[in-house]
Amino acid sequence: SSGINAEWPLRPGNKTLWGEGFAGSLHWKQLHEIANKIGYSTPCLVSCSPIKIVREDFKQMLGDAKYCSATYRLFKPLTPLPRADDPTCQGGVGLVTYKGEILHHEDLFNFDHVLTLLKGVETSVPIEKINILLSSRYAEEFEFNVDNNDVSSDSCNGWNCLENPFDVIKKKVESGQQVKCCQKTKGC
Repeated sequence: SSGINAEWPLRPGNKTLWGEGFAGSLHWKQLHEIANKIGYSTPCLVSCSPIKIVREDFKQMLGDAKYCSATYRLFKPLTPLPRADDPTCQGGVGLVTYKGEILHHEDLFNFDHVLTLLKGVETSVPIEKINILLSSRYAEEFEFNVDNNDVSSDSCNGWNCLENPFDVIKKKVESGQQVKCCQKTKGC
């Protein structure tokens, strides 16, 4: 799934803003709520970048509203999976080794913006993401080692499973990473 996310919901109304994707865009939490409601796994944030509002007429209509472009991986498991936002979710981590057999991703597989799996390297992965991989078309591309005796009690093991893309962008900026906006244009 890829699209424009709003820092807070903005009601549809203005045809220009609607046509440009601002009015009616999803608040980032709405995607998580919709995914949960229709039986998808927790959305996994692959990438995000800010959308800079440069047009004065848009600035006047949008005020302080912030927008970003976000891309997520969404999986529809055959059976319901424990979710990061579910208080009954038994968390922890397990080990995953990528076999390196996905076409055009032979050396590494970027699952999301945090988790990169290198071919032949055993990697610590949150149980929720292991469950997503096990229920996906990618399952046979990995070796899984989940020993219940070695599982950590921290459901995300330092990873935020429900990620606010605006916080991700802010952390990138604060750490000095370059954050591109509207890569083909200077802004909206």
